[in-house]
Amino acid sequence: MMNGKEVKVLLIGTGAVGSVIATKLIQQKNISYIICADKKMIRNVPKTTKVQYLQLDASQIKEVAAAAKKTNIIINASLPNYNIPIMKAALTAGVHYQDLCSHLLNLKTPEQLQFHMK
Repeated sequence: MMNGKEVKVLLIGTGAVGSVIATKLIQQKNISYIICADKKMIRNVPKTTKVQYLQLDASQIKEVAAAAKKTNIIINASLPNYNIPIMKAALTAGVHYQDLCSHLLNLKTPEQLQFHMK
């Protein structure tokens, strides 16, 4: 549980990595609800009543934030090109955010740290 609440997840990206994450999340008892979202057709995600499928453009902050309001956390399993819009959507929706990679444009600082409160 997340702070005593049931965990509800917005998983963005259902390719090779995202589908494995979805499969593992489905098995967790404290995960009550998963929205599996992708720009294309949802792939390789098990069919279960715990999962809702959503076609979503990860570059659209308002669209992602609207979907995230139904959840506690966004897990970004999409391409690093979408990190910043998805992170902005998480901040807009007031939910936790987890991603799997960054561009490391200067080879030492992930772009996500621009949102760190000093």
